[in-house]
Amino acid sequence: MILRGSRAGGMASSMGRRTKLTIMYAAVQGLYWMCYCPIVGYVAPYLLGLGYESTHIGAVLAVGNIISLIVQPVLSERADADARFSPLRVVAGLMAAILLSSLVQAAFMPQGAALLALCTFSAVCVISSCAFVTSIKFQLAPDEEIDFGVCRAIGSLSWALVSIPLGFAVERLGPCVVPLFASAAAAILLVLLSLCGKHAEREGSAALAPSPGACGDARTWGAFARDNGWLMALLIGISLVYLHHTLANNFSILLVEHVGGDSSDMGILIALAALCELPAMMLFSRISKRFRIQALVMISIAMFAVKALAIWMASSVGMLMGAFSLQLVSFAVFTPATVAYAPLVTEECDLVKAQTAFTLVTTLSAVFSSFVGGALFQGLGTAATLGVAAAAAVAGLAVSLVAIARIGMHRPLP
Repeated sequence: MILRGSRAGGMASSMGRRTKLTIMYAAVQGLYWMCYCPIVGYVAPYLLGLGYESTHIGAVLAVGNIISLIVQPVLSERADADARFSPLRVVAGLMAAILLSSLVQAAFMPQGAALLALCTFSAVCVISSCAFVTSIKFQLAPDEEIDFGVCRAIGSLSWALVSIPLGFAVERLGPCVVPLFASAAAAILLVLLSLCGKHAEREGSAALAPSPGACGDARTWGAFARDNGWLMALLIGISLVYLHHTLANNFSILLVEHVGGDSSDMGILIALAALCELPAMMLFSRISKRFRIQALVMISIAMFAVKALAIWMASSVGMLMGAFSLQLVSFAVFTPATVAYAPLVTEECDLVKAQTAFTLVTTLSAVFSSFVGGALFQGLGTAATLGVAAAAAVAGLAVSLVAIARIGMHRPLP
């Protein structure tokens, strides 16, 4: 009886710890995406409302993503090599920078190149944070005690909750409310990260220190790429698929206006897409027990291509919303599936680099779509631009399927 009671108490304690960690990490995800939404998701209505053109929007997003392509590998390599350079500290530093930038925009309302520079700086910080927000999960709970799908679903829900009021606020109060939303989310997230840091210190959580595993000391990105050739091919395929996804998200106001909508419709559209992500993300832990992870990655990439074709063919706000609802089986499955897939196909000592690699290819897609997207929308029009992006998505799907099959041949997966 004593043994049974002790075992029950231990199980209850374990469940309580898991619930606490999941709530804590879910709050981190929620606030991060609340910060991401105004900085990246609303950069188009923000700058267009202040008199800038689509080429300026493309330049901000492109330069922001290019700089983050440089920043992310440097930070992730350092995080893999130095236990003191933890994901929590990286994200906290980047959020502090966003808070400062957003407050300057809100308080002084700079114009011209100064505003574009501040928008670019904020974009660099929030995009560079993404992989480290994912890695916080492993810092708080190295033993997989956190349900990532549920927590990431909270991030999507938070995006939806901030997108609807932000869309209406921009429509009624003007674009200057955008940095206010970003600064509020960044400030609250900073407080939460501080609490998470204290928890990690109190519990003695590993700060993702480099493991003395199969590949020895923490390696450079060059060595990582050489040892994972087919993974690199997969990442190229994903970057092509993601091209349309980032184009549609970053220039969603142009898509909405093309079918007769406005900023409030854009807010509803973004919120709908985010809400559609919730079921798959929240149930991902159960779904992944019934389907192999690599199969889920393949299905989600295929649905990205289907979504791209559906958006291209949409001719009304309703059809556009229907196309965006395919987030349910594309982005909603892809995000937790790749987080689970990355550790399966790489060595333990490359954990942060593996997570960062998937973020980097989405960033690379954002760079290309931002550079080329603004010019294409302005020169070819919305329909032709979406057609080109849909073709790239189909090509990326073909490359990805071949790469995943080859990875499975070289490294048998559960």
